[in-house]
Amino acid sequence: MGMSASQARYLSLTARKSDLEFRGQQINQSRLMLSNQSANLYSSMLSMSVPTPPVETDFMKDVYSFSMNGDNTTLSSYKLSMGKDGYGYDILYSKPASTQQLTASTTSEVQKSVTRKASQGNNDISKPVKIKVGYKNADGDETFTSNQSPQKSRLITMNPVTYQANNISFGGEHTNRKLWEQLKKSYNFNYATSSDGTTVDKSKIGTSSNANTFTYDDGEQKLSLHRLTNQKLEDFFGGSASGDTDTGTYNASGGLLEKILGTKDIITNGDFQTSQVYMDQNGDVYVMTSGTNSADTLFGGKGAPYKFADSTTIKKYKLTDILGLTQDTTAKRQGNNVPDNEAVYFSDLYTGTSADQSTDRVYFSGFSFASEKLSFNYSTASQNGLGSITTLNGHQVSKIDQSKLEELGIEEADEKNKTGATNGDNANKSAITYNYYMDEQTGDVWRQQITTSTSGVISESWGLYKAQKQVTVDGNEAQLIDETEWPSGIERSTYSPSEYDCYYVPDETGTGGSYYLVRNDVANGYQLDDVLDNDNTANFTSTRQYNANNTYKIEGMTACVVNEDNVPSTIADAYDLDDYIIYATYDDSDTDFSNPIKYYVFPKDEDDANAVCSYAYEKSYTGKNEILEGRANILVDENGRLSKLNIAGVGTYALEYGQEIDQDAYDEAYKEYEFKLQKYEKEIADIDAKTATIQQQDKKLELQLKSIDTEHSAIQTELEALKKVIDTNIKSSFGTFGG
Repeated sequence: MGMSASQARYLSLTARKSDLEFRGQQINQSRLMLSNQSANLYSSMLSMSVPTPPVETDFMKDVYSFSMNGDNTTLSSYKLSMGKDGYGYDILYSKPASTQQLTASTTSEVQKSVTRKASQGNNDISKPVKIKVGYKNADGDETFTSNQSPQKSRLITMNPVTYQANNISFGGEHTNRKLWEQLKKSYNFNYATSSDGTTVDKSKIGTSSNANTFTYDDGEQKLSLHRLTNQKLEDFFGGSASGDTDTGTYNASGGLLEKILGTKDIITNGDFQTSQVYMDQNGDVYVMTSGTNSADTLFGGKGAPYKFADSTTIKKYKLTDILGLTQDTTAKRQGNNVPDNEAVYFSDLYTGTSADQSTDRVYFSGFSFASEKLSFNYSTASQNGLGSITTLNGHQVSKIDQSKLEELGIEEADEKNKTGATNGDNANKSAITYNYYMDEQTGDVWRQQITTSTSGVISESWGLYKAQKQVTVDGNEAQLIDETEWPSGIERSTYSPSEYDCYYVPDETGTGGSYYLVRNDVANGYQLDDVLDNDNTANFTSTRQYNANNTYKIEGMTACVVNEDNVPSTIADAYDLDDYIIYATYDDSDTDFSNPIKYYVFPKDEDDANAVCSYAYEKSYTGKNEILEGRANILVDENGRLSKLNIAGVGTYALEYGQEIDQDAYDEAYKEYEFKLQKYEKEIADIDAKTATIQQQDKKLELQLKSIDTEHSAIQTELEALKKVIDTNIKSSFGTFGG
């Protein structure tokens, strides 16, 4: 009974073990199937390609752009379409959309320039012209500018009076007095205290058989050099001579040569040993000085022919410098037997012991030297007159009587100390004289101020009263046109600017009007009496009238007057159009003047005035593009690219070639890429999901298999224990029965 139970238990466990093994085989078979499914999914995933995004460079297209009014404009499309209008393409072009607003801005020194043109109108039109001249500006102040330096010309009367230094004549008296002492006494000369001589090239001085005379070729003229003996030196320059022979000596002490040369001894020990003085026919002085004090060094030896030694220095001194004379380059000479090519010199000091403007100024001309006699012409002119002024800055002038100044509106300058200062409180004050000259061409008035110091030195300064003219032609205010700006179309060969003045009377637009040629009674100018008589019109009648056809430029742009009806309200509200005139500037291609670039506000009736304000359109961009269409001609270059675009009614533009991304094609390709990417990602997600399911199933089977393995192990252990029991029972049974 016990043995049967063990065997039954053993058989039952064996059956369960077999069942577990079968179930384990089924689970392994299922896991194998799942593994195959997972491998298939992984293989399909490896076979899938990842979508790649499109590259912009694969979608580039040719682009042509140009600048239109400062905006970057693109030629969108062009299509060949020949038409009767002369243009061969229909085009579309795009530019940034914008709005414009007229905005004011200040201006600085902006003027309009005018190209004056005249077309012949009626001939010999007699219209009264009135000219009123004043010398005060709009504020009532005198238009005077000091410290002017006009180019002036004087008329000096040179009397045929000859002075000889060896036989000087003063007031009919003939005497042998010294030149420098006589001039100083009679004319109060301010001699030079130093004078730089020029070195003479000895090679240009020829040899001579007589040391008293040499020839000298300075390259401009041949000069005769005459030796001044000791006595002649004393006669000419003062000092003292010890005799009139070659062996005598001359001492320059106290004389003029001492002031110039800074030395007293000119000749020592005689016999031509150390120094000699010569004079040429112009009165210039030559001082020959030996290099040493040894005998015969001046000429390098005794006897003829005489030639200056290498060690001898020769200095030349101009007599005009020694005498302290100044050359008057503005003087014109007139008088009997006065050569026009002679230079005129004058001294800045005057006669008398004190400054007296009624005395004469001394003029010299025609210095010459012959037979050891220094000769020169002289004349005198009143200090008050300084010679008669004939022209200033090339214009004829007429001296104004000071009684006329008040009529001209000029306040006469203070002529303090006019008769000079001799004593008392006025002893140290300078004497001043004023003269007034009218420019016969411009009407300007020059003021000459002559100042003489208490030491007798005269100085001269100039100032200018600018004429303020008010000219009316037939009651209309006119502008005097400078000769250099006369309009083209006037026959200058017939109507010379030296005989006629040109006036301009603008019309209401400011660009039209008339030019009038008015004859002058005096060549180049007006008669003073006519200027003073403001109601006098008899001498001013128009002889010719021209229609004006002017063109204007402002800051390099073509400008036109804007009709009052077309002035933008922004400007009209800010300025009274009765007082101001509005100009607009245009691009040269805008022949219809339909697209103004800038507006300028100018005062009316002031041709040379600056603009007071300017207005310009300021762009405000909307952030969008506007598409425009048009007709055009297109020029193609040798590379087959578009190079120039001529849009009908708009303008001609140079095209710039470039490339940019074809956004539409790129966007379409990107959309396709995104679709493929989504599909790819979905397929990957599906594979991942299936793989996860398989992994979960496999995990479950793995757990079942582990449970079976555990149970199988327990059964196996129990079977082995039962087998031992059965084996023991069998042995025991066989032992009992066999035993």
